[in-house]
Amino acid sequence: MSNTQQVELNIEHARQGVKFGEALDRLMKNRDFQKVILDGYLRDEAVRLVHLKADPAMYTADDQGALDAQIITVGLFGAWLRRQRKEAETAQKELEENQELLETLREEEAEAQA
Repeated sequence: MSNTQQVELNIEHARQGVKFGEALDRLMKNRDFQKVILDGYLRDEAVRLVHLKADPAMYTADDQGALDAQIITVGLFGAWLRRQRKEAETAQKELEENQELLETLREEEAEAQA
């Protein structure tokens, strides 16, 4: 595979990451998603679960373990959303860099053929 072909593959991969990020942006701006997921789950449900940890009715080891697992799940999902946003930003930078590199490679190839 030539350098040009590899850069073209990198560009396509980066474009897919950018498109994913655009979809994530649309989702994050959606009022229903904000209400149900960002506010209802990632904020309100996390608070409810933490408060349940102190509820005397939830003091058994099984209850505490289940609450811990649910709290961790909320945190992991929030972290996943943030990581996807960061990866989309990285894809945008990679797309720009690879497009510039492709242009340079094509110019070099044209000069070599001239």
